[in-house]
Amino acid sequence: MSESNRTYEGVLQVVIKHLEDNLEDKPKAPITAASNLVKELNLDSLQSFEMVADLEDHYEISIRLDELQDVETVAEVARIVHAQIQAQA
Repeated sequence: MSESNRTYEGVLQVVIKHLEDNLEDKPKAPITAASNLVKELNLDSLQSFEMVADLEDHYEISIRLDELQDVETVAEVARIVHAQIQAQA
């Protein structure tokens, strides 16, 4: 995996691409860092779990579910994933 995919910006793009590829209900507006996972993207708990599992597999990391409990935006997901990548580096 390229080092650029491990930067915060790279992680953010991976999260956005995952959502674009996997959301059943495509949002009208483009997905951005500020997009709200539930209110704008209609992400349900199963989709959230699948997204986290896919990101864990992609980056070969493990994220505790309690870390994601209060997450609301795409940027917050990217920050948590990026922090975990840094912690395991």
